[in-house]
Amino acid sequence: MFKHILMSVLLLSSASTWATGQMGESIEFEGKNYYTHGFPPLDSKIPHGRGGCTALWRGYLGSWVIADRQLYLKQVITHLPTAEPNPLFEKLEKSDNHCAGDYQIDLEKIYGHKAPIPATWFTGYLALNDGERLEYVHMGFASTYERNILLHFKNGRLTQKTVTDN
Repeated sequence: MFKHILMSVLLLSSASTWATGQMGESIEFEGKNYYTHGFPPLDSKIPHGRGGCTALWRGYLGSWVIADRQLYLKQVITHLPTAEPNPLFEKLEKSDNHCAGDYQIDLEKIYGHKAPIPATWFTGYLALNDGERLEYVHMGFASTYERNILLHFKNGRLTQKTVTDN
């Protein structure tokens, strides 16, 4: 009996992990703006609050650029994590996305220079949505687009690009 209850709890919790379509990060690549199908994680040095809606479970919205084969972080928008003031969180005059928040992380205070910041902490794959959305799936990053551009990074350096036509 205990095994059946445990299995039911595990199945239900895993199925609802990304129960809402998630917002992708914005990224500039080869002269075009894209949204990611997934997201590169932030450096552990960068604090953030919680998301303001179910479409942003990671709690922040980043914007990125790839220039000279290097991935750079340009901006992080989030909510203030506590009621206490924090010098790393700058209040935005106008927030374009209430879901993401109304504070910007002061990357210069963390890294000692202005953004963009080389994302040397990131090794892995990043998928970009390209073209029209062919199918919407209300879960995580499961929607299908005309093309996916799969980028592989090692320490923030672009090492490979593959385009898939869907």
